[in-house]
Amino acid sequence: MRVLVVEDDSDIATLITSAFRRDGAAHVEVVGTGSDALRVVDAEAPELMIFDLNLPDIDGFTPCRMVRARQAAHRFQ
Repeated sequence: MRVLVVEDDSDIATLITSAFRRDGAAHVEVVGTGSDALRVVDAEAPELMIFDLNLPDIDGFTPCRMVRARQAAHRFQ
């Protein structure tokens, strides 16, 4: 499973990453901004995304909404 963690606090990101990697079934990528998350999703969407709500550039809800809108647009093309 491919997991994207969008978290600007390195301690929290490490804690989340460790939990997923413990069983070895997940490949975890960590980014610290919503903009970086959107770039990762554009390249290859992960199966699971975990967003911090208080990101330094935009709130965590905004990239979630943008990803959902893009996925909906792709379904109708």
